[in-house]
Amino acid sequence: MMKKAFLSALFTLLSLSAISQIKYQKGYITNQSGQTSEVYIRLDEMADNPTEIQYKLSPDGKINVAGIATISEFGIGESYKYTREKVQIDRSSEELNEISQIRHAEFKEEVLFLRTLAEGDFSLLYYQDGKLKRFFIKNPDESVEQLIYKKYTTGDNIIRKNNRYKQQLMNSLVCKDIKEGDLKNLRYDRSQLLDLFKKYHQCAEKDLKIYFVKKEGDLNLMIKAGVNFTNFGMEQDIYDIVEDYQYQIDPRIGFEIEYILPMANQKVALYMEPSFSMYNADHEIIVATKGSTPSNPGATGGFRAKVNMDYKILDLPLGLRYYMYLNKAYTSKMFVNAGASLNLVFNSSTMVKTYNNESSDFDFNQSWQPTFFAGVGYRYSEKIGIEMRYFPIRPLTDNGGYKLHQNHSFALVVGYTLF
Repeated sequence: MMKKAFLSALFTLLSLSAISQIKYQKGYITNQSGQTSEVYIRLDEMADNPTEIQYKLSPDGKINVAGIATISEFGIGESYKYTREKVQIDRSSEELNEISQIRHAEFKEEVLFLRTLAEGDFSLLYYQDGKLKRFFIKNPDESVEQLIYKKYTTGDNIIRKNNRYKQQLMNSLVCKDIKEGDLKNLRYDRSQLLDLFKKYHQCAEKDLKIYFVKKEGDLNLMIKAGVNFTNFGMEQDIYDIVEDYQYQIDPRIGFEIEYILPMANQKVALYMEPSFSMYNADHEIIVATKGSTPSNPGATGGFRAKVNMDYKILDLPLGLRYYMYLNKAYTSKMFVNAGASLNLVFNSSTMVKTYNNESSDFDFNQSWQPTFFAGVGYRYSEKIGIEMRYFPIRPLTDNGGYKLHQNHSFALVVGYTLF
């Protein structure tokens, strides 16, 4: 039943819609007449090259929209620069069922915003539209041409590659320090092409400006509260008798410290979440006793007893989290996480024998007991979070004759980010 609830929660999280917390960054736009204005631009590095942008004249101003027809250039600090260019672009697909049977580039003329990655005597520009990724070189005379890389087939189901970009770069980036070997194994990707442009400009003793997004880790503090869906099992060790309690809903409270790593587009995070929870329940069990007679040495008997479980648990989960963004603004995201949790049990439990009303306390060892967990969750506008967490059977204590463990249990936790 609880496993079905867990799967239902996962489906619900995937179905939630987001209300975006839009971020605008200080930048500039240049219109067709060459007039430049300082504005605040909404832009996302992970999105495709835009055809239009949203901007404000002040941080609290109204939202304006301008497109490729009215803007010749826009940028944000040292991170982004886009220029409008009329180019010949090959949009040949690399999907196996759509791959071209023509070796040469199949160009079409388009007007696009190209992102500047490196600006110098020769500049490296970039364009992305979904899975389509193209690099361009801007020459000293301001002409722009695509660096050609194309997969194709001749109809024999063998995938071949047109690596014309290597010859293009050899013809353009002429310098004594750039050898044929530098281009032979050159891949059609951002980092290797940037390294080549850097090498050329160093060799030619010319300036080169690199536009990059500075990657930094992000530290978050969140207060958290929720409920545990828990049941327990008590095993009478000697007689192999297990008594199960009913599932019960109990409160939990804590806080979370999360560090989002700067790599992998800030999708990976480490976190710890100290939390405190309580459990209180009564359950009637049979306490086994054993007698021995010559005719039946294995005879057992017992008596009824009422056990009151009333104790607290301090959890210290340490985990790894992976985010999956659900929109291009990075404001709606779900996550999966997994890790280990250390549990410290504070005891206060009593057993009452029903036949003579005799009571006795039994203590659980106050020692750290590790267990593993997994969870799924959803973040809403960077502030509100919700998570369903699953714990397999986790032992809590062994008190010499009685073992206590949590059966498969779940926690539903909500949180609010303070910073």
